Amino acid sequence: TVKDHVVDKLKKLEHHYDFLVDVHVYLSVEKKKSIAENQRAEATIHVNGAVLRVSSCTGDMYTSIDQLVNK
Repeated sequence: TVKDHVVDKLKKLEHHYDFLVDVHVYLSVEKKKSIAENQRAEATIHVNGAVLRVSSCTGDMYTSIDQLVNK
């Protein structure tokens, strides 16, 4: 499932970066047919003393999640 994919990818980040405090992931789909890259993955990452926001938007949710984690 999509949830399992997100959890699996974030576990890899957690393993490499011990300064992560909290991560919130938001997934959304734009319903307009004119938008080709309509699958959006966004993350708000709380680290020691800072908040990071990352997003990725593609035509496939799994690809959006992968790109999000790579960023």
